[in-house]
Amino acid sequence: MWEKDFWQQVPGLVVSEVVDLLFPARCLLCEQALDQPFHVPLYCVSCREQITPPLEGTCYRCGIRLPFRVDGEHGVPLVNRSQTRQGCPDCRRKKWAFDRTVAVASYEGRWREHVYRLKRPHHSADAFQAGKLLGERLIECEWWSEYHALVPLPVHWRRRWTRGFNQAEKIAEGIATVIPMPIITGAIVANKYARKQGTLVASARLANVQNSMKLGPRAAELRQQQVILVDDVLTTGSTANVAARLCRQAGARRVAVAVVARAGRF
Repeated sequence: MWEKDFWQQVPGLVVSEVVDLLFPARCLLCEQALDQPFHVPLYCVSCREQITPPLEGTCYRCGIRLPFRVDGEHGVPLVNRSQTRQGCPDCRRKKWAFDRTVAVASYEGRWREHVYRLKRPHHSADAFQAGKLLGERLIECEWWSEYHALVPLPVHWRRRWTRGFNQAEKIAEGIATVIPMPIITGAIVANKYARKQGTLVASARLANVQNSMKLGPRAAELRQQQVILVDDVLTTGSTANVAARLCRQAGARRVAVAVVARAGRF
């Protein structure tokens, strides 16, 4: 039986090897040639190590990079992740409807430039690859298997029309290639054309996203589920909190957040 299964897989393996030979993959950050198959996120080991802090060095609740001291080539967290289950000094007093966050990296340097490109037209493939990397990051979390579905944050139809896609959906699709989890689109929909959060100061972001989303036609699928909201960047948490409250309103039992970048640090 195993021989039959093997020979059934041969054509796909051959095609994969030919594609890798004719179109060698390159790191999306440094453009270095990659000696790895296409199903692996297109980021080299060196770039990953440079941009991604150890999970233990991030807040359990908001995902921000915790204060650290430099020990040789490594940063040693001054606060343990397990001590931030109720929040860190940056988020402890914030009343959010989500209780845990995971991010690939801080929103800075080359990663910031890369994440900014994810929203541009013709860069949906980059968002997909970033989602794969986020999927691998989620696997590092001890809680990911407790969740049932991915819920991408919506964008207004005008932005989707301009970009040609919703970057959060592409990121979720990338995650789903790493973690076997369904994607629920349409549970939350954009209700108005809000200004871009990145152009506003922190005090104006909450007002900007109020009433910007509403429950959509698939909201009933959130009932009694534990869901992970997916987006590109978490800054003040205003957008994610509005979406999380809607998930709770639809009956979701627990809401987590997964983003490719977390803005800010101590």
